[in-house]
Amino acid sequence: MLKTKLLKRMILMVSVLGMFLLSMPGVSSAEDVWCYSSYGFSYYLSSDTISKKSYPSRVSYAVDGKLIHDSDGSLARPLMYGFNSDNDILAAYTFNRTNGKWEEADKSEAMAVWNAMKPYMKQKGIHYSDSWK
Repeated sequence: MLKTKLLKRMILMVSVLGMFLLSMPGVSSAEDVWCYSSYGFSYYLSSDTISKKSYPSRVSYAVDGKLIHDSDGSLARPLMYGFNSDNDILAAYTFNRTNGKWEEADKSEAMAVWNAMKPYMKQKGIHYSDSWK
């Protein structure tokens, strides 16, 4: 009799826990997407931060990223990329946090970031141009 009551309580507790877990809303998190490696560093972008912007410096598209040491996986520094499309010609910039200004980005790095961004921009319905200076 005691075993039956204990078994019923355990079944009830497991059922309640199962219902609680199944009813919890899904949690969305940013996906870090690898896009480039060079000189012992890997460049990642955060897919959730991809957006169409209108910064005073004419940056039209932006994404946050990070630079990671390949040797130990530690963060070297956060990154922010910006892209400008004048007359369907794309130019790329990185944001210098020290002086607060956009600076021209390395072309191979920027092209890798841009190519990694494109599927996520399509997913978000963000129109873009593919021409480069």
